[in-house]
Amino acid sequence: MWALDGLKQGLIDHINLSFKISRACTEALIAMAGNDAHESSQAFARAKSLHIEYMDLMVYLRLLSTPSIVAGAEELHRWLDYLLDLTFAEEVARVGSRPFTKGGQVPLDVTFEVAKSQCMKNREALINEARLYFDLPADAVINSTI
Repeated sequence: MWALDGLKQGLIDHINLSFKISRACTEALIAMAGNDAHESSQAFARAKSLHIEYMDLMVYLRLLSTPSIVAGAEELHRWLDYLLDLTFAEEVARVGSRPFTKGGQVPLDVTFEVAKSQCMKNREALINEARLYFDLPADAVINSTI
């Protein structure tokens, strides 16, 4: 039973972190547009911290979850990495940090708007997979009380 409860909480935390990462990218772009170097640097540090948390949850989901939920989580992760690299490319280059995207290359046809849209689409798909796994109705609210 502990594993099932842990999986529920892990999925909720995973989805919440995906929102936080996406929001951090949008806020960073606003700071960058205002040429606020200090805020841009802080936004990058926040995003890296959120990404580390996210990666920890990915390990947890891979251990406790179904293949379809893992596939959904990995696809969302891929698009979040694109979003992070598109947002922080200059900061990554400036500090010599490793890119978020595996292999370091965001496909040329992927823009910030495309990545953000795909994050939303993949987040919804992951929520639907969780609903199926936990046998919840399609309109069930996903939160820490499921």
